[in-house]
Amino acid sequence: MASASFDHPPSKSSTSPSISVVITTHNEGHELLRTIKSIQKNTQRLHEILVVDDGSSDGHCVGLEALGIKVIRHDVREGVAISRHQATQMATGNVVAYIDAHQRVSRHCLDRLANVALEQLAVVSVDACNFSFLATIAHGADFRLCPQ
Repeated sequence: MASASFDHPPSKSSTSPSISVVITTHNEGHELLRTIKSIQKNTQRLHEILVVDDGSSDGHCVGLEALGIKVIRHDVREGVAISRHQATQMATGNVVAYIDAHQRVSRHCLDRLANVALEQLAVVSVDACNFSFLATIAHGADFRLCPQ
């Protein structure tokens, strides 16, 4: 499969995506802020970011509200499933994307996925790239794991 250029914005669909990004985190340190910046820089149709601090003890979620981030705090670790479920119930966008606190997204990746989700009424997932066993990008998504 040939690789295409992904630097142009996603196509417009009849329903415009409004993306709520849910980030689950537990003692992720500075990785969380890098992930938030990646999402804000590379997502055109970002509606909101919700961070679930799942019982962290390193204080890395302090001050996120001042950046416009919605923060849900757990006093004890409850796990990713409960964390994502709770944030999904609070999300107000018409598409929800789940990201871990140590991940990055490429330009328009979430926008493209949101378009597919709305157009096909489907659950979509990113493809991994930049691994030695994968030579191409498929389905219009380039998703990078840190520390890139």
